[in-house]
Amino acid sequence: MAFIHDVIRLWKVLTYVRVRNYLSIKWSYHWSKFTKKIIHKGMPSFISVEPTTQCNLKCPQCFTTDKGFTRPKGMLDSETFEKILQQASPFAFYLNLYFQGEPFLNKDLMRFVAKAKQTNLYVSISTNAHYLSSENINGIMDSGLDKIIVSLDGADAETYQEYRKGGDFNKVIEGIKALVAAKKQKRRNHPFIELQFLLHKKNEAQLAQIKAFKKTMGIDKVAIKSMQLIHFEQAADWLPEEQSRYTVSGDGSVHIKKELHNFCYRMWNSCVITWNGDVVPCCFDKNADHAFGNINDRNLKEIWNSQPYNDFRKKVFTQRKDIEICRNCNE
Repeated sequence: MAFIHDVIRLWKVLTYVRVRNYLSIKWSYHWSKFTKKIIHKGMPSFISVEPTTQCNLKCPQCFTTDKGFTRPKGMLDSETFEKILQQASPFAFYLNLYFQGEPFLNKDLMRFVAKAKQTNLYVSISTNAHYLSSENINGIMDSGLDKIIVSLDGADAETYQEYRKGGDFNKVIEGIKALVAAKKQKRRNHPFIELQFLLHKKNEAQLAQIKAFKKTMGIDKVAIKSMQLIHFEQAADWLPEEQSRYTVSGDGSVHIKKELHNFCYRMWNSCVITWNGDVVPCCFDKNADHAFGNINDRNLKEIWNSQPYNDFRKKVFTQRKDIEICRNCNE
């Protein structure tokens, strides 16, 4: 039933303009695949916005606290967020408040959610769940948040801390329980609570235990996520025996299992906007190396339809293996 209620909430944000825009995206994408000529119609239906680059944890394969993270760091402000909503909400229907960092470190997060709900968007958040205090849970319930994804990479404290360095397993568990209890108390079907389990070598034996959390904790879904490496030389330390997105050759080199095809739907349907307003093509562009414009300087529609953006789409359709951010993608 939880899944059905979630789908209904998503359907409710669909308008004639948003549906027409979505169909234009689908048509132009498949026509481009068929003809091998870039024809792009519509505006992004799915947008990720970065509340902050700060994080309270130091996970080994996370880019947020890695020394390779060289772009400017900071917090999303109200002015930038309102520009995003004003320009994106007529066409987009799904807003994900997450990119790098822990969203709840931005004190305006719940206000952002409430504002986005006023524009009739479906809104989700991804969190490490260390800030599910009673105050924040009340804020979640009052804001109208549709979905919350909670990262829990172990069924006990010892295993959890293998990857979530600086984390507190018991605090996360108590936060999840409190959120589930708040939903029951208020007789709400939202937010949809998804527990995300990042599968790696040190926790793969607990896969069955984690799946059982759905029933024992009263959450709505358990999602198993394959690990994305940022340091391939550490593959032996982290890659699980099964369900890995990578394969390791005899010489020790690491490769994505899936063939890298010269197409990508994300280039038609979605984009990511960093805390300071830079528009980048997808979540794999963690350093914003392919920023096509800034929302504070140019209109999103102008950026989305610009020649540099379309040139990038063309390169994805012809030479995707030459794009660094694509080589570690299993899309």
